[in-house]
Amino acid sequence: MMSQEDRTVAIVGCGVIGMGWAALFLSRGLKAIISDPAEWAEDTLKRYLEQAKPFIEEHGTFEQHVTNYEFVRGHRAENGPERQGFKKGLLKTLDEHARPGVVIASSSSCLPSSAFIQQCEKDLSRVLIGHPFSPPHSIPLVEAVRNFGTSD
Repeated sequence: MMSQEDRTVAIVGCGVIGMGWAALFLSRGLKAIISDPAEWAEDTLKRYLEQAKPFIEEHGTFEQHVTNYEFVRGHRAENGPERQGFKKGLLKTLDEHARPGVVIASSSSCLPSSAFIQQCEKDLSRVLIGHPFSPPHSIPLVEAVRNFGTSD
């Protein structure tokens, strides 16, 4: 049996892809910890989840699933834009703080992981690109791309 810790996913950035990931993960009964520094991000997420209600209800009650997230703001909450310098720092931080065994997947669409993983010193084997077709909750297909250090 999985512990609650094993059933929790973090979503860094709540743009279109992040909101789609949230709808997918929440619909599958996972707890989501979602971060985005924009003041309007949580309200936008709530509207997006309302639009995804028919999909979410295919997997259980809407109210049960969409209340299973925590929205985080503050100095540690960062959105993950497609900028190489930013991603280097973000991935370094995630690598340093994520518990062992946690997969770190970037939804990068134009940057290969080799462009931003140089500072991942703890466990490079768990870092990869996991870019979904959009929206992730409607199209169940993810392009997974390993880097030179990603384990099988």
